[in-house]
Amino acid sequence: MARELIWYGGDGWTQVLNDRPTGYRVHEGVTGLGAPPRQLVADTSPLVDGEVITDEWDMARTIMLPMTVWGPDNETFLARMRALALSLSAPGELELGQADGRRRRIRAHYAGGLEGDEAKDLGGDTTWARFVLSLRCPDAYWFDPTPVTQLWQHSGSAAFLGDPFFPLRIGSSQVLGDTTTTNPGDVISWPTWEITPPGSGLVLKNRDTLEELEVSGSIPAGRTLKIVTEPGKQEVSLSDETDWWDHLEGVPVFWPIQRGVNNISVTLTGASTGSSVSLSYNPRYKTAW
Repeated sequence: MARELIWYGGDGWTQVLNDRPTGYRVHEGVTGLGAPPRQLVADTSPLVDGEVITDEWDMARTIMLPMTVWGPDNETFLARMRALALSLSAPGELELGQADGRRRRIRAHYAGGLEGDEAKDLGGDTTWARFVLSLRCPDAYWFDPTPVTQLWQHSGSAAFLGDPFFPLRIGSSQVLGDTTTTNPGDVISWPTWEITPPGSGLVLKNRDTLEELEVSGSIPAGRTLKIVTEPGKQEVSLSDETDWWDHLEGVPVFWPIQRGVNNISVTLTGASTGSSVSLSYNPRYKTAW
């Protein structure tokens, strides 16, 4: 399989953009798939050559896709153009799939290209149109659409459970243990935790950074507690959408999963049959490759 570019529109429309038989084609000259632009902050001193870089960070990126949309007749062509335009009316996701099966996605907003230039050399009002689609990505990083997931369940014998590389000990009265998770990405990832009762007094700790998130109270039977740590989407709630923000203790830190090996610990008191803890995150990458 050759590589493919797939657009997952905000309206639910999905299309392989370089699938010529369906009327969509991406030409050579794509830009913005590699490393994101870098912002540098520099300081200079009088009579001293050069400068000192005092800070730097990755910035939002713009992806440019030279494209052609065509149809066997004007009606089909216009329908395909409308479908693409409507799918860009809300933020979506662009995915690059490689021949070896690797896939990377990035969240993107439409920034231009479909204004409707009907110059003759761009297709005119016929059965095709050529344009450069511009997508703006506020989060510069690509992510693997298949999340890393780990699940640990209660065991009355307090045996090590799950993958032997992630030995979280779950005992008869509490989930308590030190374990590791390995983030294969290039940068930090933001985990989602789900806790199934019975249990209370949840403590999630990163033993490397000493950051900690503590939640008090007993999780009601028949419901699960969900904790989303991603900035802008943070959530602490039960499965029935009951808000549990007021159960956070101290100064909560929604800590990320660092690149590489992370040493973490989980404590859930009052655990018994049915108790479980799950961890899920999507590794993030600086490039689409």
